[in-house]
Amino acid sequence: MPFQSIEDEVLASLQDYLESGRLAVMGKADPVFEALGAAFPVPINRIAFWDIPGHMKGGGDRGPDVQQAFAAFVRGIVQRDGLGGEIVAIGDNFVNVAIRGNIEDVLEAMPMIAAFPQHTYLCPFPNPSWCASLTFEGDFYFAYAPTEIRTVP
Repeated sequence: MPFQSIEDEVLASLQDYLESGRLAVMGKADPVFEALGAAFPVPINRIAFWDIPGHMKGGGDRGPDVQQAFAAFVRGIVQRDGLGGEIVAIGDNFVNVAIRGNIEDVLEAMPMIAAFPQHTYLCPFPNPSWCASLTFEGDFYFAYAPTEIRTVP
């Protein structure tokens, strides 16, 4: 059996979503990281959510259902704040592609998108007015961009 990278495994697990058009691979994650870096404080290798006024935090356990718990955390904020439209999901280690789709489709696919521990980010793109993150450690964060691109839902 040929070697399959973790990224290949994640994409293979998303095959039904990709073939149906519910999700799409939009290319490498680098442009999304650049947009996030312009909109959020990134002092080292991750967004400093704790420095953003009004950020929300949850999680704290890298248990077997962490991806579903993260999706529920984000879904609650999306429903409360009336967020909608397309978002991208990116990871900062094993998976270096941006996966685009409707918020609900991306959240439904979170168990596959974030199957391998890394920092996973969800945001609108190209204007990341908000960002949610599932950390390697199992923490959840959500914040609105503290810069001028911030739009009020």
